[in-house]
Amino acid sequence: MKFEELNIDERILRAVEDMGFEEASPIQANAIPAVLEGRDVVGQAQTGTGKTAAYSIPMLQKIDPKTLTVNPFTLIGDQWMLITAGTPEHCNTMTASWGGVGVLWAEPSATCYIRPQRYTKEFVDNSDYFTLCFFDESYRKALNLCGSTSGRDVDKIKECGFTVQAGAGNAPYFAEAELVLVCKKRYVQPMKPECFTDETIDGKFYPQKDYHVMYIGQIVEAYQKG
Repeated sequence: MKFEELNIDERILRAVEDMGFEEASPIQANAIPAVLEGRDVVGQAQTGTGKTAAYSIPMLQKIDPKTLTVNPFTLIGDQWMLITAGTPEHCNTMTASWGGVGVLWAEPSATCYIRPQRYTKEFVDNSDYFTLCFFDESYRKALNLCGSTSGRDVDKIKECGFTVQAGAGNAPYFAEAELVLVCKKRYVQPMKPECFTDETIDGKFYPQKDYHVMYIGQIVEAYQKG
């Protein structure tokens, strides 16, 4: 059976084909449809028959954003995220720990904030889509690198060993992420100091007067590892 017959997302299918695989092994052909249906699966096969792909491919399948049960405070504030924009061939990413998810204008939405000097801002400004990627603790070193170096000086994606995939609008995201939110940009607003009702915020967080720009995006796709 060919992978294209297994009803997997076309972006995942394209990635599988790019790796040179067309025919699914028996364990993959039997396990992938069952996992996509939400059924519990126990499989047994010889080494080298593709058992890892049998469960990892459906794990990456697109999900409905409304089914997410994550805690945004720990997800964004503690785990951090990578904001990425551009194209799979030419993109930049940055670490962020300020943002939010919720419902706005009747759609699942995500908000992120970028300071004007960040290189990634140029990519977000010139793109209709951006992505937010979340990782487990084993990627903390990579996220530290992406937050402390500029893409103007270092190819951060190459240094971290990330695999770039394409979501809606050809938006780049990373296959290694535990959770990916693909967002269509809907609103952009620079922060203005005169709008702070708490006057301590300006001096505490903006001594250089480099006020964040707020980006609100509609979550049009979500991918989550099972």
